[in-house]
Order: sequence, then C-alpha cells, then structure tokens
Amino acid sequence: MAIRMRMRWDGATQELYDEVRKTVDWEGNPAPGGLLHVSWFVGDQLNVCDIWETPEDFNAFVETRLMPGVAQAGIPGQPEVEIHPVYNWQLEKPFTPGSVVEEDELPAGAYKALEAQVGWRDVPPVGGIFHIAIVAGDMVQMVTAWESEADEEKFGADRVGPVGAALGFPEPPPHAFHEIHALFHPAGALTRS
Repeated sequence: MAIRMRMRWDGATQELYDEVRKTVDWEGNPAPGGLLHVSWFVGDQLNVCDIWETPEDFNAFVETRLMPGVAQAGIPGQPEVEIHPVYNWQLEKPFTPGSVVEEDELPAGAYKALEAQVGWRDVPPVGGIFHIAIVAGDMVQMVTAWESEADEEKFGADRVGPVGAALGFPEPPPHAFHEIHALFHPAGALTRS
C-alpha cells in the first residue's frame, strides 16, 4: 500500500536542502519505490511531502542514501516525520516555476461527500498539479499543488464552494500558500490512485 511521508525540519534551510539534493541525487538516480517528492519552505523550516510505494522503500532510502547526505551537509536537529497510508493521490501535470502548495484538512465525511459530488478525480481542476489525501483519525489531511493561487480560488468558487454550501458545510477559512521549491516524480507520467 502506498504511503504519504510528511516531514517538517526546523533549521534545514534551502541551501542545506539543495546541498543534500545534489549529493543524494534522487532526481538523477531515483530511489526504488519513490513516486512523488515535493518540498517548500516556511521561513527556515523545510517541508516535504512524499509518496512511496511502501514504508520499506522509504526506510531503505533514508538509511542508505538520505541520512548519509544529511550528515555530510550538517543539517542540525531532527525532522518531525509522519507516515500514513494514502487515501487518494493524483498527479495531473508537471511542476512549473512559481507553483504553490497548500495544506488543509476536513472531517472525513465532508471530504468524501465533496469528493463524490465535485468529481475532481474525473474532471481535474484547471491549474491543479497534484492532490494527496490521507485519513488520520476522523480527519482527511490534504496537500495540494496549484499553478497559482488564483487557480485554487477559482476551483473553490466555481466547484467546491457551491457543493459545500448545498451540503450545509461552513465556508472554509482562507488558505496559506507556499511557493514550491522542488517537485519530482520519477515515473515522468501522470498518476492517479
């Protein structure tokens, strides 16, 4: 079963991340089982979201390649890492410079009702790059990438908002967007699960 790995690492700056990225070379020499990697920064905090075919694939990459590269770069501290089975993920198009990522969560029932009625899997949103969802308790946590904030806002106004209102859901708060630093998917093909 595919897993989502979510990492937050205080003190792992863009310069240190890029040094590890170059040393480990996961783009030139993809790790077995790695399906998607995206990174962004909030201040000096590295944020990463990966999709892996199995937890064992992720752990093998960490032990044999990632941690030696991290030690060489001298990244301080330890990351906060969460691993969950993937509920849903889809990759619609390649990354373009200036693209943004957002994180959100909804009660599982609300997510599933919106998913069924909005139909984003069958008719992907204009400007959507990828969507990853996991179930954690009674909530669905999402990481979604867009070509622009305006694309997400239009999708919300035109498709999600009207369905949510008809279902009686409250209007969601504004999203925080972060510019994508790196996005890599070794298959080079669009994927849906």
